[in-house]
Amino acid sequence: MNNWRKLGMVFVSVLVLVLIASGGAPALADGPDGDVVIWGDNYVLGDGQTIEGDLLVYGGNVTLSAGSEVDGNVSVFGGNLDIYGEVDGDVSVFGGNVDIHSDAVVRGDVMAVGGNLDQDDGADIRGNEIEGFPFEAPSVPRAPRAPRAPRAPRAPRAPEIRMRHHPWRSEVFGHKLFSEVSNFFRSVFGLFVTVVLGILVVVFLPRHTDTVAETMIKAPVQSFVSGLVAFIVVPIVAVVLAITVCLLPVSALLLLVTGVGLLFGWIAAGLLFGTKILRALNKKEPNRVAAVAVGLPAISVLTAVPCIGWLIGPVLWTWSFGAVVYSLFGTRAYDDPRPRFSRSSAGGYDPRMDQL
Repeated sequence: MNNWRKLGMVFVSVLVLVLIASGGAPALADGPDGDVVIWGDNYVLGDGQTIEGDLLVYGGNVTLSAGSEVDGNVSVFGGNLDIYGEVDGDVSVFGGNVDIHSDAVVRGDVMAVGGNLDQDDGADIRGNEIEGFPFEAPSVPRAPRAPRAPRAPRAPRAPEIRMRHHPWRSEVFGHKLFSEVSNFFRSVFGLFVTVVLGILVVVFLPRHTDTVAETMIKAPVQSFVSGLVAFIVVPIVAVVLAITVCLLPVSALLLLVTGVGLLFGWIAAGLLFGTKILRALNKKEPNRVAAVAVGLPAISVLTAVPCIGWLIGPVLWTWSFGAVVYSLFGTRAYDDPRPRFSRSSAGGYDPRMDQL
C-alpha cells in the first residue's frame, strides 16, 4: 500500500508536467492565494512569504527561505531545492538535489529521483524519505519442477505432469489492469530518461544541437531526403559488412553510430519544438534546458495522438535524423559546406537560436 502511495505521487507530478507541456499551461504565477508555476527560471520564496497552494518549478533552482511557508506540495523538475522554511505537503524533485537545512519543517513525504537527498541536524521531516527510484518490480515465483517418472520392471505409463496453481500469479499478472498500469509506468519512466539525456546533451553539446535544430527548420527538404537515403543505405551496408567476418565489428559500429544519430536528432527536434512552445508563451529567450524538457514530452504526446500519431512519428524520426546526417552531427551549417567549428576561434559561435 505504501508503494501505491508513492506511485500516486509520481503519477500526479508527471500528469501535471504533461498537461503543462501539451499546451494547457497555467499562468506563470497565480499569486499567494493559489498555485505558483515557474518556467525555466530560479525562484526564491522570501522570509515571511506564504504560498497558499502548490509550487511547481520547471527547469530552475528553488530556495525556500527561513520563515517562508508553502501550504501545499512542492514539485521541481530539472533543478535543485533548498528548504529553510516550512512545507505542509509533499516534496518531489526530479533530476536535482534536495537539501533540507536545520530548522526546516516538511510535514509530508520527501522524494528525490535522479538526485541526492541531504538533511541537516535539526531538520524535521514527518513523512517518508525516498531517494532514487522508489519501486521494485515484484519477483515472479519459480515454476515447480516436474516429478520424475517412477521406475518399474515394466514400462509404466508416463505420469501426467500438473503445474501447481498460483493464485497470486493469476490475480496479479493475469489482470489486465496491472498490465495497463505497467505499460503506462514504463512509458513515463522512458520519457523521463529521454528528457534527462536531452538535458545532458544540450548542456554539454549546445552548439551541435543548435545546428541540427537550425538545419531542420532551414533545410527541411534536404533533411528529410537525407533521412530517407540513410534509412535505406545503412541496413544494406550493415548486412553486406556483416557477411564478412573480418568486417563484422565495422557493421556493429555503423549500427551504433546510427542509433546515436537517431537519439541526437530526436533531442534536437525536442529542442526545436520546445523553443516554439515557450515562445508561444511569450518566452523571448527560452532556456535550452527548459526548451528540451518541454519539447520532448510535447512530441511524445503528438506521436500518441490516435489516427495520426503513427504518421507523425516516422516523419519526425526521418526529418530529425536526416538533419543530423546533412549537418554531419551538427558540425556543418545548412548553408555552408565547410565544417562550422573550423573557424570558431576567430569570431566565436552564434547558434542563431532566435532564427529558429
